[in-house]
Amino acid sequence: MNQTQQKKINLFGVFGVIFFNLIVGLAVSIILLALLFSLWMITLIFTFSPVLFVIVILTKLQAFTWFTFIASLLLCALGILLYPLAHKITQQLSNIAKKYLRYNQQMMYH
Repeated sequence: MNQTQQKKINLFGVFGVIFFNLIVGLAVSIILLALLFSLWMITLIFTFSPVLFVIVILTKLQAFTWFTFIASLLLCALGILLYPLAHKITQQLSNIAKKYLRYNQQMMYH
């Protein structure tokens, strides 16, 4: 690549991107990642609630009741239904993050 083909760095763009990302971007990223992590944890725990129910019954931490059995099955069904939503949200946030990184890169060059 010769000198005319190289992109020139825009210093104001670099400082603007850095400060904006430190102030706004970092906070938004942490919040979105925490919410996404929570969604995946809820999905996994709900899905494996019958397994947890069986472990609790076998270790005799709690007596068997039909209510807890049915509740664990309903939570499992809800966890299975939440999986496609969690997967779609993860894909969308990943695509948004890639586009945002490309946009930041464009702001730093002339």
